[in-house]
Amino acid sequence: QVLFCLRYLPFRKQPSFILDIYILFYYFSCTLKVNCSFPLNPEVPMGFLYTHQQVCRGEVPSLHDFPRVYKHALRMLGDHSIFVTAYVYGSVAMGDWSTRSDVDMVAVCKTKMKNQAKRIIWQAQEYAKRFHIILKIKLFTVRAARAGDHSFGPSYKPLWSWLARNGMLIGASPFLFFWGLNEKSVQEEMKEKLERNLEKARWQQQFFTHSVGTRFDRLLRRWSFSCMRPMHVSIGVMRKLLWWKYGLLESDRHEDVLKQFLTDLDFLPLWQHVKRIETLNRAYDALVSQVRRGNMDKEKYNKIVHTILKETLRLNVEMLETAIEIIHQQESCQQSSQVA
Repeated sequence: QVLFCLRYLPFRKQPSFILDIYILFYYFSCTLKVNCSFPLNPEVPMGFLYTHQQVCRGEVPSLHDFPRVYKHALRMLGDHSIFVTAYVYGSVAMGDWSTRSDVDMVAVCKTKMKNQAKRIIWQAQEYAKRFHIILKIKLFTVRAARAGDHSFGPSYKPLWSWLARNGMLIGASPFLFFWGLNEKSVQEEMKEKLERNLEKARWQQQFFTHSVGTRFDRLLRRWSFSCMRPMHVSIGVMRKLLWWKYGLLESDRHEDVLKQFLTDLDFLPLWQHVKRIETLNRAYDALVSQVRRGNMDKEKYNKIVHTILKETLRLNVEMLETAIEIIHQQESCQQSSQVA
């Protein structure tokens, strides 16, 4: 029954026998409550895809190491006066990270101290590598931030206030440095971001299709450092659409966003896409557990991950296209009602 539902959902254009068999296996694993041999938080998939070698060598981060890494990074940046502000954001800031997460930060340094700032950031990233955690720090100079050389919009105002209240921000308020936030509305901001995401998703799908000669391990590592990880696109689309509709997101946590999105009838055309991608993420978590226990070789692992990634990239493009179509339809309805 589960296999039938997965293969014949309306949006499923190219059913994959390999993927369906594995998802069926995953379903029964969950039913039998198979325990993982290392800490995983399957409720919060964050998009990383590890190579078979990384999993076998234990190069998968532990949940308890994430606070250690971000606190160390904040402390390092706070100890140097060349940084005027810095903060943590993303899943770590919201408290719902998983072993497939990274640590995301933003830092602003004095304009003439950029090279020194880069060296300090490199030291913080090297520390994070000791725990197999990727630490990403977007660095801006004061001059660049005030010149509007950034992608921040009005939706970041409540985020910065929340981070400051919860000890995730050091130094002065980012409001003092990131200028031009009020030049567009939240709705315009989210629409532009979704359109940019669609361009990236189409490029990723095309790149994946033409990367036949690329070593698969190298391909997975490339996705890990991408600014838009394929298996993390879905939650981003949900957040942006909720921001676009309501002008505010009460909770940024994965579970809360998912619950709110899947009860909003305006986004009904996307529900099946979201559920499918959530299922693919759960299947991948179970797959990693099998490798860790030594129950799956590299060839089989790569074959299944390749199929999961191919399906995810296709769904990402469809989801973003549908999201933008929903926005256009809503805008057309609003214009019509105003004319009437």
